[in-house]
Amino acid sequence: MTIADFHYYHYWKNPGWGTPTETLRKVREFSQSDYFANTPPVEGAIQGVKTLKGLGYRLEIVTARALRHQPTTDTWLEKYLPGVIDKVHYTGEFEHSPNVAVSPPPNDPNNAKKVTKASILEMIGAKALIDDSLPNALLCSEVVPVLLFGEYQWNKRPSFDATAQDRMSAALLLGFSVLLRSALLSSSKRTALIQSSEERVLIIGASSGVGRATAVAYAKRGARVAITARRSVVLEQVKQECIKAFNESGHAEQKDTVLAVTADFSDERDMEKVRTAIQRAWSGVDTIVVAAGVSALQPVMSLVEQGGVGRAVTVAVKAIEGNYVGPLVSATTMIPLLESSSKKPAIALISSLAAVVPAPTRAIYCSTKSAGLLLFQSLAIEHPVIKFSNIIPATIEGDFRASAVDGGDVREVLKGALSKEDVAQAIIRAVDTEQRTVWMPSTMRFAPFLYWIWPSFIERKARKKYNFATE
Repeated sequence: MTIADFHYYHYWKNPGWGTPTETLRKVREFSQSDYFANTPPVEGAIQGVKTLKGLGYRLEIVTARALRHQPTTDTWLEKYLPGVIDKVHYTGEFEHSPNVAVSPPPNDPNNAKKVTKASILEMIGAKALIDDSLPNALLCSEVVPVLLFGEYQWNKRPSFDATAQDRMSAALLLGFSVLLRSALLSSSKRTALIQSSEERVLIIGASSGVGRATAVAYAKRGARVAITARRSVVLEQVKQECIKAFNESGHAEQKDTVLAVTADFSDERDMEKVRTAIQRAWSGVDTIVVAAGVSALQPVMSLVEQGGVGRAVTVAVKAIEGNYVGPLVSATTMIPLLESSSKKPAIALISSLAAVVPAPTRAIYCSTKSAGLLLFQSLAIEHPVIKFSNIIPATIEGDFRASAVDGGDVREVLKGALSKEDVAQAIIRAVDTEQRTVWMPSTMRFAPFLYWIWPSFIERKARKKYNFATE
């Protein structure tokens, strides 16, 4: 039996493990064995916990173990984390479960009443919880922020306790979280001030991918759309696609519903031309989506091997132009018009998870995307009247190699990648609700924090994702 056989968080729900009584008896027997006492730590965990301690945090453990396991636990902690853990709290969760008619073990009065993690976290005034259990994460999220780590099987299936009351409580907790999020997202006043049919939208980098999908999505809901890209022939195709989406959705025909301006967003004169065209046609703009950018897919030293340091510098300069200079020129050219002509000005930047988490073969891409993201985050502070939204997606479907400035090949498997249309809808929602940062998928919001406290885990995952092996 391996960890892969642990399909459900509650032991007795795993096929072949036995009845609740039999399963918990086996757990008790295991807890008295040498295997239990000598279990090695998860790879990278020691480094991560020590990093947190070094940052000045007080670290306390809340465990499902019973008090009778304290001597064994203390010995283990002294061996692997001497002086790091400040206190350990024991809930005895799996020693006693009234819902499945399992009584506490003999001579262990401390387990006569089950104590929950949430109640302990509230009692000690915890600021955050790091846990490997989705049920625990859901039940504790009402008390503290929770970081769920690991890709364990038991988090891929519902595993609430046995009674209808417990299942209802969990459902209500999850429902409350969803309702609260929906309430927060619907609180924006932007859509009340700017109706969909009145919105004036500029999409920069609209010839393909997310930019193209976003342009079509805005046109479909009745907005006036201006699109820019360097390829005029493709841009005209996108224009016709937008007009078709607008007309088929039954919106009232308007003059200059779709504008198409061939332009390089890193060229100041080109972007001034775009601004002039929008001023003449619409007298202003409400929303700007910066979807243009380039990729770089090779390890830096591979570039050096191909053509010396000069080759790496050439690629880096091209990436800087596409991922930093372009957003800089387009934003600074359009900000004055945004601020002067819109009731609720907004800018959205399509960034990348690579802007906040490093990855092998992506050194140049990561660093230049990070520069662009920090640029927009800083501009948001300097221009508070404009609502900046930064979209941070993981891998998106499409021809990523087509935009590669180094001619590299795509290494990662694109199965399960985000669809362009889903990202486009996320952009529109973010602008409508004035969200500062959108993570796609939402669980990726924990990746930078996890890299901070457990870098080896993220590095291992990144090497696997990009099929990269060090020699």
